[in-house]
Amino acid sequence: MARIDAFFKLMHEQKASDLHLVAGLQPALRIQGDMERVKYKVLDNDELKGMLYEITPEDKIKTFEETGDVDFAYEIPGLARYRSNFFQQNYGIGAVFREIPSEILSVEQLGLPSVVSKLAVLPRGLVLVTGPTGSGKSTTLAAIIDEANQKRKDHIITIEDPIEFVHKSKSCIVNQREVVICTNGVLGEMRREQGDTIYVEAGVPCAKVARFCAREDLAGAEFLVGIPGTMGGALAMNAGAFGGETWSLVSEVETIGRDGHRHRRLPEEFRIAYRSVSGVAGEWFASARLALSRGDGAESLRRIKELLARRAETQPMGQASCGSVFRNPPGDYAGRLIEACGLKGYRIGGARISDKHANFIINEGTATAADIEALIGHAITTVRREHGVSLVPEVHIVGERRDSERGEDRDE
Repeated sequence: MARIDAFFKLMHEQKASDLHLVAGLQPALRIQGDMERVKYKVLDNDELKGMLYEITPEDKIKTFEETGDVDFAYEIPGLARYRSNFFQQNYGIGAVFREIPSEILSVEQLGLPSVVSKLAVLPRGLVLVTGPTGSGKSTTLAAIIDEANQKRKDHIITIEDPIEFVHKSKSCIVNQREVVICTNGVLGEMRREQGDTIYVEAGVPCAKVARFCAREDLAGAEFLVGIPGTMGGALAMNAGAFGGETWSLVSEVETIGRDGHRHRRLPEEFRIAYRSVSGVAGEWFASARLALSRGDGAESLRRIKELLARRAETQPMGQASCGSVFRNPPGDYAGRLIEACGLKGYRIGGARISDKHANFIINEGTATAADIEALIGHAITTVRREHGVSLVPEVHIVGERRDSERGEDRDE
């Protein structure tokens, strides 16, 4: 029996939907939508990695080592199957497991409208089952497939990643296949070029760039470890951390236009400011060349570790957020102004201003986009009223805008 199986048995006994194992934290179960800590020691990165790798196929380990992310299914005969996702986070490896019931419930047992059963006997067409995480998409699809498996005399082929519910052939022959769409190497390349220049594509995480430069004995990119995103996003907004800014390192970028053509451009072709980049419309960043200086790799790695420790002390790590919400106004800090208004801990719906750093908004698990927009608007309005300063969001809201406060117009 694998060491991790004890957690799965506890998960099953507690009727939990998810198991979270993250280096630097205690294990946690999601029970009826709420996260509950397991009475167990804080997980050490190396110990957790060994525990996870014990149940992981070799090809999946290779994928994870190369990309920092992998999905697969794991099964304990007689207990349940689990959808597994491994990922890298600030303190090392992390994993989330969702239990997949061994019994496939029918459309009637799920309480779905009777019309759903008719989808299983359609002669042709495309049926889309959509919804947020945990809304029952996989369960609904399994019920429809099982209905078809009983009522039709056909060949059913499922294409999944990974295979979740297992269907045994009944009136139909059922073949279940796994497919992996691999984008490894697409905008994910990074290399050292002649001299002290690094070529990095837009899909590479900023933290990975920082560590790569350190291992190459190049200094100046250590601050990138504090940017929770990829180089493409960092280039688009001149992201920064710990006093450093992305475009201070850029010697050249490559962009791609709507027509698919690539262009090499110099920093002089853009208007670069604090958390702002403009100047070339209709093009997106594909890669950049960063000019660094010779340094001491060991010292850079020590500096990176120090910056991560400082970040953990001052920011709400391990909680769902989008990072810093507002730009710092000239000569001041957005977090200080929000805190001075007494807004730490202020919440709207499932969104709350962090008690640890007031420039972070935490999703407590039930926040809607409207909750978060409303909280952003409330902070803007309150800081303007109390301090006469207009905060400017550095996050971008995509889609149709809602009122920033319930009953008020958006205030930015």
